[in-house]
Amino acid sequence: MKINTILPNGATIKRNLITENGGIILAWRDHPFHEFITWYYDGQDLKSTCWGHYFKSFEQANSDFLTRAKTLIK
Repeated sequence: MKINTILPNGATIKRNLITENGGIILAWRDHPFHEFITWYYDGQDLKSTCWGHYFKSFEQANSDFLTRAKTLIK
């Protein structure tokens, strides 16, 4: 999955960590309360996003992305 890919739910990928079985995405969407989201996903299935964490700022979402990424690369 490439940066700036638009997901089926309308969010745009801004960061992505791919592992053997899936990964973690930091995405942006035009939403008044929480524009940035981090999600886990399965394989290359763009519809499989789950366990969302929602944020108002990129900085908060990026910090969460890095924390979640560490759990995948242990």
